[in-house]
Amino acid sequence: MAEYRAREEAINKNMLRLRALRLAHEAASPPARKIAKRAKPKKSENLSQYLKRETDAGRGT
Repeated sequence: MAEYRAREEAINKNMLRLRALRLAHEAASPPARKIAKRAKPKKSENLSQYLKRETDAGRGT
């Protein structure tokens, strides 16, 4: 039982040490850059809008 407790204590100490190192590293490094979001694509036009645009451009059918 003593071995079990000693092993558990060693694991906990190591975990605390690693946690402290990670927190120190995070505090020292600048925050990560956020990735810019993509612009939303334009909504597609319906058929009547398309035909009007084509007619106005001189491409009548």
